Amino acid sequence: MRLGLLTEKRRTLKSAERPWNVFRFVFLFLVAVVWLSPIAWMLATSITPNEATFTYPIRWIPKNPTLQNYLAVINNPRLSILTALRNSIFVAAIQVSFILLIDSLAAYAFARFQFPGRNLAFLLVISTLIIPGYMIIVPLFMLMSTLGLTNTLPGLFLPGLPRVIGIFLLRQFFVTIPNDLEDAARIDGCGSIRIFINVILPLGKPALATLAIFTFLYSWNNFLWPLVVISEESKMTLTVALAFLLRGGHTITKYGDLMAGAFVATLPSIIFFLTTKRFIVRGIATSGLKE
Repeated sequence: MRLGLLTEKRRTLKSAERPWNVFRFVFLFLVAVVWLSPIAWMLATSITPNEATFTYPIRWIPKNPTLQNYLAVINNPRLSILTALRNSIFVAAIQVSFILLIDSLAAYAFARFQFPGRNLAFLLVISTLIIPGYMIIVPLFMLMSTLGLTNTLPGLFLPGLPRVIGIFLLRQFFVTIPNDLEDAARIDGCGSIRIFINVILPLGKPALATLAIFTFLYSWNNFLWPLVVISEESKMTLTVALAFLLRGGHTITKYGDLMAGAFVATLPSIIFFLTTKRFIVRGIATSGLKE
């Protein structure tokens, strides 16, 4: 009798949840359509002949698709998108690698070591997040100029090392790792460096992966600093190269070519995000925001 009542109650609850589930599905579908529409339009325009890009109504499937727009931006005699793509990949790879190394070491020190003024030092580091990046553009450029790093790839990635938000994220994760694991490693004869490599880093993979994703997207989409520090076309990253093609020395008014370059610039970040998105949820879910 009691079992039958419970079963009937569950059926009633499921029936009540169905309208909400339908509404949620429809809402998420509409959000996905809105989010994907610009990307779909960019892709459609990139394979549309330049003379047909302003046809009305919009053709989501071009009448005469062509790859000529891609060939035009790739074979551009002054600024090839492939060269800019190579520069962006190089800068992003360097920043991701060094930020993971530097931020993890700093976070490990703040999370596991006891030293005078630790909390104050961590507070001072975190407080730099309130300083807008625009305020340090001029002194940073003067520093790079003094060091002779303007118009160089090191001048692009060195000012971005380290990232304070990465130190905060990793530190908050490291403090959640049980001290018993570290004590057991010390009993086995491990020092601080070996504990960091063999215990902390393997357990911190979700947070490290999350930081790697955020850093890659930040580096890949960064526009202001590369625009300021780079003037040679061969050193430009993708974001600056696209702006140069649109507004620079040899202005391109062919929007089919421009959308082809934009799609080339967007595709790597989309692929990177889709292949690693599960780490974002896992890293955020397992990164404690309090001790």
